[in-house]
Amino acid sequence: MKKFFKWVLILFIGFFLLGVVLNLVGVKGSDNNTSEVGNSSEKENLSIDSTQTQQNEIKTESHKIDFKLDSVELAKCTAAAMKSQKIDVFSKWYDVLKAKYGQIYPNKSPKELDDYALERVLDKRRYLESKGYDSKPAFNKYYQMNCAEFEPK
Repeated sequence: MKKFFKWVLILFIGFFLLGVVLNLVGVKGSDNNTSEVGNSSEKENLSIDSTQTQQNEIKTESHKIDFKLDSVELAKCTAAAMKSQKIDVFSKWYDVLKAKYGQIYPNKSPKELDDYALERVLDKRRYLESKGYDSKPAFNKYYQMNCAEFEPK
């Protein structure tokens, strides 16, 4: 048992000394690391600035869109388009819905808005299915009756 503890102690000390040596080698080359840290810090700042610019552009674009439907009806029409229309029609509805939620929730990030909009669309699709719109023709009928005239351009 004493041999076991002796070997554990030797291994522990060996790894400790290895860590100290590696740390000292890293300290000697710190002049190069400082410039790399500065460059990565600058890259992070540029990334943050570009993200903020993109968010401001999204907010500016969302003010240009004229909403003819409230957010609930917009989500229902997006769900109906998801089930009955082509992807480009659905994408238009989805983009308008995200822009609407961007106006309602200006502090949410683009990812949070995307997640929220998708959840609302799926929720409204389940709602429409519970009301009897459970096939592609039924969703198309709902879309033609309630959404076609408001279709985003």
